[in-house]
Amino acid sequence: MSNTAALQEEQPACQAACPLHVDVRKFMALVRAGDMAGARKILDRTLPLPTVLGRVCDHPCQPHCIRSPIDASLAIGGLERTVINATGPAAKPLSMPGKGKRAAVMGGDVSALTVAWDLGKKGYGVDVYLAGEAAAAIC
Repeated sequence: MSNTAALQEEQPACQAACPLHVDVRKFMALVRAGDMAGARKILDRTLPLPTVLGRVCDHPCQPHCIRSPIDASLAIGGLERTVINATGPAAKPLSMPGKGKRAAVMGGDVSALTVAWDLGKKGYGVDVYLAGEAAAAIC
């Protein structure tokens, strides 16, 4: 395999820098084409809690944008927020059939809610516990 072929198989630096590995190239191509619904599908497919993370993402991908040395990195975080705002509520994610089991998640930060989201999609009932509060069944 040539070096060029090996490079083409690697993720772009911006996608590799994203903790959730959003396909930034495809997302940006859809935004450029005016396909906000298509761009939203990229976010929905990749992000847990897309309407939350699409707005609060601190966009660690931007410093790795290949345009940075030329003029400025693309405003990926701003475009994610724009797409989320333009497309409204997310579609209900597909979930696996219920397993008849429950899980407890401690905390209400983004990582805890992501765990609850993932477990719910996998068919588990989820109770989220916050410090000093009763359980809240979210799934």
